[in-house]
Amino acid sequence: RAFAPAGLAAGLALACLSMVSLLWQRRSLLVVAASFLLVFGGLLREAGVLDDVKSSRDLLALILADDPKGEGRIVNHRGFRPSLAWETRRRIVLWGSPGELTFGMNLLPATEKDAWFFDTKADPASADRRMQALWSSSGKVYLVVRASDVNAPGIAALSPKGRLLCTVGEDSVLVNR
Repeated sequence: RAFAPAGLAAGLALACLSMVSLLWQRRSLLVVAASFLLVFGGLLREAGVLDDVKSSRDLLALILADDPKGEGRIVNHRGFRPSLAWETRRRIVLWGSPGELTFGMNLLPATEKDAWFFDTKADPASADRRMQALWSSSGKVYLVVRASDVNAPGIAALSPKGRLLCTVGEDSVLVNR
């Protein structure tokens, strides 16, 4: 990943100036804290920590352009993305291992659990069957996958064949209709 040297240099310069100021005046703690936040925020951004949120916003914008009424169901493949659920302001179907959501998933009634979690870790065959049933239903279904997984066996086996709606960064969206 390319680093933004100008932003980092500016943050480091501000941090150095505030350290000098701290030596001369003890009241500059606020400047030191602001400098730290600027440098730390820049490092997080450059490390790609904030890219998931931006990617989810971009994906949502493209999904909403295709489905302006928001009637389609969104399925997230291989892991939960909180930013996607947050940006859509609706529940997202998870097709894959629930990971950290396992505890909450197990508290749901069986019908809700089966509707929202297609757990490939507990029962891969059942999860794939439920995904196929949703995918072949009459409503629009948007499948958010890693771009490298678009032609993976489980996804390629879905019928009807998915149409590639968009690719944003490392993510792609397939739609069934």
